[in-house]
Amino acid sequence: MCGRFRYRGMTIESDELKHVPGLEIRKAFPPRFNIAPTQLSPIVRATKDGGHEVEALRWGLLPFWAKDQSFGAKTINARAETVPEKPAFRNAFRFRRCLVLSHGFFEWETTPTGKQPWLFTLPGESLMVFAGLWESWTPKDAPPETPPTETFSILTTTATTRGAWIHDRFPVVLAPEDWVHWMDDSISPQELERLVQKVQTGHAATEMNQWPVTRKMSNARYEAPDAVEPLSTQGKEGTDLLL
Repeated sequence: MCGRFRYRGMTIESDELKHVPGLEIRKAFPPRFNIAPTQLSPIVRATKDGGHEVEALRWGLLPFWAKDQSFGAKTINARAETVPEKPAFRNAFRFRRCLVLSHGFFEWETTPTGKQPWLFTLPGESLMVFAGLWESWTPKDAPPETPPTETFSILTTTATTRGAWIHDRFPVVLAPEDWVHWMDDSISPQELERLVQKVQTGHAATEMNQWPVTRKMSNARYEAPDAVEPLSTQGKEGTDLLL
């Protein structure tokens, strides 16, 4: 699964998303060191005029029929294997796909002294883009002028070599050449399966770096920069740390 991630921020002049045509960045986004469910985080989505935009949405997808926002606690992740059929996700899968922006995600190792968080990044801590879904939700009893709450979920798949030792599920990390294709409404469940297979054998699966970080970041309110700093240069057996 993916229960926490980090994002280094974005300026209006940022070129990390140069593979996305017609992208409009209207404001800067500050760095976040410990993004947790229910919090706002930037995503990229298609616009009605054929372009793309960056917006901050709430993590934890709310389908239109959700009774209240507490439902989002169950939908921070969507399993890629079942997302086309699951009631909470199938409409978003068909019509509202997005890119969730990150520079790494956290998982927890069970140790004799408690849970030890690890950070997983791409080489050079480059932009790590998750396949996501988004929705627009308004309470049924809300006044007509009530603005909608926009939310997102992160797709997950079976973990492969670089992370299977710590968890059996990892986020679906898209290659740059697949970013725009993922946001295309015409993508089929079969194409989704192909993308997931590519993720499981691509550079995200085989080249990710990983290192232990402070246990203080296990508290969702902890947002200091050291939440992403390595504790030491000694990694888990069988892994390589690039510090």
